[in-house]
Amino acid sequence: MYLKKSIIITIIILIIVALIILLAIYCHNLYHKISVKNRRKIPQKLRIKILDNLYNLIMDAAENSNTHAFLIYGTLLGKIRNNNLICHDYDVDFGIKGDEYNSFKESIKREVQKNNGYKIYCNEFFGYKAIHIIHKKTNISADITPFYENKNNNVTRNVPRFYSKFILKESNTIYPNNWIYPLNKTLFLNRLTYIPNNSHELLKCYYGENYLIPDQKCDDNCENCKKISIVNVNK
Repeated sequence: MYLKKSIIITIIILIIVALIILLAIYCHNLYHKISVKNRRKIPQKLRIKILDNLYNLIMDAAENSNTHAFLIYGTLLGKIRNNNLICHDYDVDFGIKGDEYNSFKESIKREVQKNNGYKIYCNEFFGYKAIHIIHKKTNISADITPFYENKNNNVTRNVPRFYSKFILKESNTIYPNNWIYPLNKTLFLNRLTYIPNNSHELLKCYYGENYLIPDQKCDDNCENCKKISIVNVNK
């Protein structure tokens, strides 16, 4: 009788824990959706100006620490698609070599301290690391994530599977080494920066075969954008 009661209590506790986790995931995702919506409401000229400032903060930190920050995700897409920031974007995305992460982190902290309009958060748990720089008034942000080379000739972001699937919602956080390294130097927003070795394969992984075709239709001011369907040009 006591054993049955213990099992029932254990099951109830597990159910409660599972419900709390699901509620936390739902609240996180809801907050993110609202945050993105609000950031996209910010006038395009102001948004791009803040993104440009964030870009330069990161470039200054990389140069001052002799580290190699490189474009990734939507910022890389903007570079490859039209050599500019995507007009409706609300953050800038960078990768950093895993063995350079700590040096870069200390450098970017110093840069942010010199700019009162920004705040910085460093998320570090279970091997996962990421730096977030946020504009205080608008929440427009920059995300910097380390990429690690492993013994299997792959590059990984060391993202816990649960966090990757349900929070980040990314399909892939492990890449062939030659997709990322060696980094290529390029000119972007009037500064020399780095991009992955095989941006084409990387962007196909993130956004699909037709990544060069915009999936947003925006007005002239790029302040009202609607998602559009893309016809597969390969069919």
